[in-house]
Amino acid sequence: MGKGQRHNLERLLRSAWERQQQLQARDVVQRADQVIEAPKEKSLLSKFFDWEGVSFATLALTGLTLLTIPHGYPVARICFIGAAASLVIKLTLGVKTAIYPKILIGVLASIVAGIGVDKVNDWVASVEVEEASKSQLRTILLQPRRTPTAPDTTPIRSELGKLLARNNEIRETCQRDALPKGFSCWAEWIRWRDQARKYLSKTTEPSYLARFRATTGTHLLYKKMPSGRFLDEGPESDSDAMNLLTFSAATLDQFIKELHN
Repeated sequence: MGKGQRHNLERLLRSAWERQQQLQARDVVQRADQVIEAPKEKSLLSKFFDWEGVSFATLALTGLTLLTIPHGYPVARICFIGAAASLVIKLTLGVKTAIYPKILIGVLASIVAGIGVDKVNDWVASVEVEEASKSQLRTILLQPRRTPTAPDTTPIRSELGKLLARNNEIRETCQRDALPKGFSCWAEWIRWRDQARKYLSKTTEPSYLARFRATTGTHLLYKKMPSGRFLDEGPESDSDAMNLLTFSAATLDQFIKELHN
């Protein structure tokens, strides 16, 4: 082989080697371009519900902060609901899958988030009730203690005293030898009894009237004065009226003592 031919062969080999190197370098660049892709631009909705915008952490921390503020519980509930909703949307948008599985994931995440929000709402309600009870307790402790005052029973005792005085007058008249014209011990007893019952029903507790109606005692024989003759006996007699007047007088006297105490 001559010198010129060998020189041409070396030049061809060098040219082939350089071309092979260029092809390999181009192939490496193409593969690198395929591997390294430009970052995709996030959608507006994804940016809004991602950590860059209104995020789960931001809303949850805001809700917890509002729990320490008086009357902040309703807004805190809204923050917790928004935090759960943003977390569900972020999770759904972040899953790289087909549209139908993504919808299914979103539905399941919404159900779980709803249960979580319901539990959180119950917890906030319990905290709110506990805080309200503490506030009421503080109000009660700070209020000055008031000593209860008993109602004034002086007017009632005064009227019962008048009825008792009238009772004594009727009994004294019934024991006279000569009764006033048209006077009947039994009729006066009925009139006085009805008057006493009416007043007791209007001014006292029902138990007083019940006790007055049930008044009884030992029946005695009474004498007229000054002759000493016994009063007439029998149903609706002067003696019967005297006994009933005496029993009722003792009951009224007991009422006056109780109301005085």
